[in-house]
Amino acid sequence: PAALHLSDLHIMEDVTTLKANVSETLRYTLDTQCAGTKIDLLFVSGDIVDSRKASAPSMEQNYRYAEELLTEVAITLWCDSSGYLPHDWRRRVIITTGNHDYASMNQYQATLKHRELAAAMPIDGESGTMSKFAYFVDFLIRFLDPPIDELLRNDLNEIRYYRKLNLKVLALNCSGAATPRRTNKMGVNSKKLQQLLNRDLWDKQPPDTTPSACDPFRVCVAHYSPQYELSYFLDSY
Repeated sequence: PAALHLSDLHIMEDVTTLKANVSETLRYTLDTQCAGTKIDLLFVSGDIVDSRKASAPSMEQNYRYAEELLTEVAITLWCDSSGYLPHDWRRRVIITTGNHDYASMNQYQATLKHRELAAAMPIDGESGTMSKFAYFVDFLIRFLDPPIDELLRNDLNEIRYYRKLNLKVLALNCSGAATPRRTNKMGVNSKKLQQLLNRDLWDKQPPDTTPSACDPFRVCVAHYSPQYELSYFLDSY
């Protein structure tokens, strides 16, 4: 499969202007660097929004901006000359979480005084995937309409098999172990991930292929690499 990497697209301007600029730049790149090459898949590897100083309304609004932007990217990649966008375009988009997609404001126990917020402390213990990634999940439902019950059961880890490309893709949630007391917001839910790998036979050839077929190529899409270690003194990838 052909790969085209777009890095560090931060929404710092009017979303309409940004959409036009991204579309123009992407079309130029496709024409000059990928002439005649079909782009099969779009990978979005986390940090869809910046949640460091975000409130719930601002996170929701920023995800809607991201939805508009990514829709424009999909149209640029796959619309034909008549304006037709193939019905399976959502299947071609793979989106994973990043640490900034973790909704930390959902993980605090509030103390009220005279009906006003007096204090908030991190909750103890683990909470569910929906609580941690409520705004990200809402974005996914609107944008891609995925099998959300299955995604939540697997802690937002997902395996997709693209038969015609002979490709398996593992979309990895690298912030599944995040809690409000883990300030780096990193960590994979190993138990959920292992159950998914065992159930979907990640390292085995799919049963619907002939014995002579090639073993599928495997790609893992994640916000962090497995070797990444966060340091507050040196941020090294």
